[in-house]
Amino acid sequence: MKIIVQKFGGTSVATPESRECVAGHIIRRKEAGYGVVAVISAMGRHGDPYATDTLLDLVKSPKGDGALVSPHNLDLLLACGEIISSVVMAHTLETKGHSAIALSGAQAGIITDEAFGSAKVIGCNPVMVWKYLKQGFIVLVAGFQGISRGYAITTLGRGGSDTTASVMGAALRAEEVEFYKDVDGVFSADPNVCEDAIVQSRVTYEELAEMAYGGAKVIHPQAVEIAKEFTVPVRVRPTFDPRKDEEGTLVTFEQGGAERIITGIAHVADLVHVRLSFNDGGEAGPREVESRRMRAFHSLGAAGISLDFINIAGEDLFFTIRKDQVEACARSLAEIHCTRRLRGDCAKVVVVGAGMHGRPGVMSVVVECLFEAGVPILHSTDSHTTLSCLIPSEALRTAVGALHKRFCADEAEQDSIRGETNST
Repeated sequence: MKIIVQKFGGTSVATPESRECVAGHIIRRKEAGYGVVAVISAMGRHGDPYATDTLLDLVKSPKGDGALVSPHNLDLLLACGEIISSVVMAHTLETKGHSAIALSGAQAGIITDEAFGSAKVIGCNPVMVWKYLKQGFIVLVAGFQGISRGYAITTLGRGGSDTTASVMGAALRAEEVEFYKDVDGVFSADPNVCEDAIVQSRVTYEELAEMAYGGAKVIHPQAVEIAKEFTVPVRVRPTFDPRKDEEGTLVTFEQGGAERIITGIAHVADLVHVRLSFNDGGEAGPREVESRRMRAFHSLGAAGISLDFINIAGEDLFFTIRKDQVEACARSLAEIHCTRRLRGDCAKVVVVGAGMHGRPGVMSVVVECLFEAGVPILHSTDSHTTLSCLIPSEALRTAVGALHKRFCADEAEQDSIRGETNST
């Protein structure tokens, strides 16, 4: 039996009208002869009755956090949103004459560790999924959740339904995992920021993962990594335009074009640039400076604060954090002798492309492009498929637009860039 795994997000199943659209996608694959497994997210967004954040509101403490609820109980509550959504979607399919069964993540065989709220999948044994597929059922799997070896219900963290879909695709050896979104596919930039953004017909796993890490909200990067590891083809399709059901973006190991240098421009807003000075008074020796720096890293890690743009320069440490982590950062460093200097209102732009690997001169083009657009670069980092620049927030739209025009323009412009980088 050939299997197709489909994943539908919260906005795709939020209303009766949107569920009708989702049912159409599922039924088309079923009638084409596939066994269909659809991974379903909780319905809607914050404020909608069964959305994850709405359920979270039910148990917030007077201080506005979830401190009064044990992690075990909180995960049990939050898993309900996807279960409700899966049952409702199964009912929609049944009213159209198709046998459908809803399964929780545990029933679908997804096994995790016990890191409540951000559990990692450690195995998948989809016995019940296979049972119902062989009986001709469409199987609806509640995303975002699993079960530990100690029989505790766990959730996988934000974007966890994407991970569920990739795990199911790998375990079932699916022909393809289809991620249905409220956009037409993987764009070359955020269309809300860059009006010239275009849908890419093909990207590599690595490019999509880097764009996701860089801020593009298409597929959770962990889901992309799982699909890559198990060589599961992935396609990103639009939910609400049936005319484009066979379009979208294919994600494979192969690049979309042999000579394409850049796939897209991603970005992250609301960042704060932090500088820690461990010897402002000049009283500390080199070993003490190293000790303070080491304790700072340990403390920040223990507080769950993710650092980016990390740079050690002499006796100082530089990094960026999210704006909402500033207070937690200050608390974690309270016992460490250092001077903190913060620059708020920063953003990151990320140029992503497998084609830049081994091609000198790309950074030169980036720097020139931002200079001509009047965008200052505060800091930069790179990998073999990305170039990241920290810039002032107010220049974000300008930077994305300028870089997109330079790198993702028509073929004549691409020929020009290839000539620039090849000759550098």
